[in-house]
Amino acid sequence: MDTKFLVLLALVASATAGPLSVQESDRCSETCEDNGKFKYNPGYIYTYDYQVDTATSMSGASEDTARLTIQTSADVEVIGPCEFALRLRDTRLLHSDNAGHMKAAHREEQFRRGVEASELRFSFQNGVVAQICSGQSEDAWVTNFKKGILSSFQNSMDDLTKAQNLTETDVAGECRTEYKLVSDGYYSISIKKSKDILSCTKRHQYKTMLQMSPYNVPSEIQSLPIMKTTHECEQDIQKAGVLKSSTCTETHVYRPFANGNNGGMTEVKQTLTFKTSQSGVRSRPGNDKQKNEIQSLPIMKTTHECEQDIQKAGVLKSSTCTETHVYRPFANGNNGGMTEVKQTLTFKTSQSGVRSRPATIRSKDTLVFDHSASLPDTKMARVEADRRLRDICATSQQDVRSESPRQFSELVSAMRSLSQKDLEDLLKLLKTKSLCPENEKTYKFFLDALPLTSTGASVKLMTSLITDKDVKGMLAQAWITSLGFVQAPTSDMLLNAKTLVDSEHTRAESLLPVSSMVNNYCRKMTSCDQDYAVLSVMASLEKDIGYYCDASGKNFEKVLLSLRAIGNAGHATRAADVTNRCLSATSNPLEIRVVAAEAFRRMPCGAKDTELWNTYENGDLDSELRVAAYLALMRCPSDAILGKMAASLVNEEDEQIGAFVYSHLTNLRETSDPHKQDVARAVKNLALDKEFDLNTLKFSRNFEASTLINKLNTGFTAESNLVWSSVSQMPRSVTGNLTIDLFGQAINLMDFGARLEGLEYLMKNLFGPYMPEEQKFKVLPEHDQSVVSLISLKQRVFDSFGFQDII
Repeated sequence: MDTKFLVLLALVASATAGPLSVQESDRCSETCEDNGKFKYNPGYIYTYDYQVDTATSMSGASEDTARLTIQTSADVEVIGPCEFALRLRDTRLLHSDNAGHMKAAHREEQFRRGVEASELRFSFQNGVVAQICSGQSEDAWVTNFKKGILSSFQNSMDDLTKAQNLTETDVAGECRTEYKLVSDGYYSISIKKSKDILSCTKRHQYKTMLQMSPYNVPSEIQSLPIMKTTHECEQDIQKAGVLKSSTCTETHVYRPFANGNNGGMTEVKQTLTFKTSQSGVRSRPGNDKQKNEIQSLPIMKTTHECEQDIQKAGVLKSSTCTETHVYRPFANGNNGGMTEVKQTLTFKTSQSGVRSRPATIRSKDTLVFDHSASLPDTKMARVEADRRLRDICATSQQDVRSESPRQFSELVSAMRSLSQKDLEDLLKLLKTKSLCPENEKTYKFFLDALPLTSTGASVKLMTSLITDKDVKGMLAQAWITSLGFVQAPTSDMLLNAKTLVDSEHTRAESLLPVSSMVNNYCRKMTSCDQDYAVLSVMASLEKDIGYYCDASGKNFEKVLLSLRAIGNAGHATRAADVTNRCLSATSNPLEIRVVAAEAFRRMPCGAKDTELWNTYENGDLDSELRVAAYLALMRCPSDAILGKMAASLVNEEDEQIGAFVYSHLTNLRETSDPHKQDVARAVKNLALDKEFDLNTLKFSRNFEASTLINKLNTGFTAESNLVWSSVSQMPRSVTGNLTIDLFGQAINLMDFGARLEGLEYLMKNLFGPYMPEEQKFKVLPEHDQSVVSLISLKQRVFDSFGFQDII
């Protein structure tokens, strides 16, 4: 039988405190591992004093020191098991003046508002901060500051009483870390933590036009050893399972001009000290008033009553609330101005499943430092850019001086923070000579700086100026080329650059740079197959190919260039269909079909590859085309694909194909390329029973030379493909690649290629009279006997600088 009772609620001001409840969909912790190493009580707030002192000096050369201090109170709220939150308050930002005295920094208030604006949730797994979670967007510098606090709060030991060596992830990166037990007292445990900073991965981000691919090998050196860095922490942990204090000291000495510890040096000291703990969620602004029965003006006489009917099963069946408000000044008892409100809530039905709702956690991350740029102060940026232009105007009027490169670099840096309107205003001022009228070089400096800023504002301005034909000739071509150099393009940049591809007078010049821009965009994403900007650009790239991929007559160069662009872009699976049609179209010239196979080189492994297998397994096709299909299939060398390739060699009758595949697989078996080590281990298990003639002067081959010195984390890989055609007695194509491996980053220095047809006829005319009759080259009937048919000469140059294929 249901229980029915009357709940009388007097409308008085009261506050309730208790632990925050977290819905499963809103949890920062995906799992919870807790072995009791720490014993933070749910519903409690642990307050710590946090201070960072930074001192920079030229040790041994000057006694002057620049100091910066940050002070704040850090409230660690224990929401539930493994579910914590960090909130900061009472933040100060201080720096030293010329006399060495500490005073409030110029932008202290802005800094305080930034770090105190919102809390940061984090997953605390047995002492390890496994994830951080944010409910709203905040600048990267704010999140990085909080990551520094949590790095001091973290302890990754499995057992506090045993020393341990491990790899720890925090704001310094993923580093080898040594934990030592200093003392095990009655009330607390003292621990010393040391990091090998040179071993840290995910620590640096290089801002360069070079394309870099990270790799990971076991080495003591994972970054450029230009800094001598030490990092040590001392942690004092109470036996009750609460961090009492954490003091971390980090020193950085600039090696090139250092003599021991003398030289340019920065010392950073972080101190996190436990202050107090209290039950309940911290009072919000306005909740710390003295509790009283009267908290508002008693001008209204108000009653509030509810009747609730609750089932024995623990479900609210109904709730009826009645509230009356009588205006006291003109009332006589209950007579007078009165408002009555009645609310009824009645249970209707229940069903399985939950309705989706906005989650309070919008993003998750680790403690690794976030290198992304924060939103700039556009007002200050405009002033700074204007000042840089005036400096250039003053110093370069007569000649270009030694300080000009520095000034130009500073101008580029300042322009990166400008909006499109600010850039347009500066361009107009310089063009109309309202700014620096006596020095035209300043205007040229500005135009040269635009493509180097690589921002959405600069890309939009450049594309609009080019499409409106305000910029033409070599400058327009240089700007278009620079699009392939943008390392972190956005979707807006892609859509702006797409206008160049859609314009007839810039399409040919922009196809390859814009396609490389797509590749750079997709490299930073887990999946861009359904991204609107990518799909829009890919649709423009495919426009000249058509459904049937007709490459006859005037369409040849258009289709060829479009396929090259698709190969540059990669990633988009939707392009596989049109590429397969070009590959299978027997009416197309051989070169078109070869380029169609090469267009798969960056496509996802899930792209449809049936036509590639059909091409590779068809022994009647030209060996050049089959080699291209083989290389496209080997972009994703799974165990199944490797086994199938090895098995195909047993019955392979084409010596050109057999020699190339055999040489490629044997080179993979011996390679030192850090990106291919998983493949190398798999190939070593293959049985390559049939051997082929690897004579370079007769058969296609893959060449590879590589080395990697693990101790220094440096090496190189040089690879080349020499491909012969089935109907040619001369090599048909050659490609080469040179990549250096340096401290965890692979830098592609050069990628080139050339393809020639009709070389036999040229060789016969040059050397035919001096050769024995039986050694003279046979001239193919399909080639024009009067001229050398040079169908194409393609070059892949400087793959690391952006667009890879130039026709």
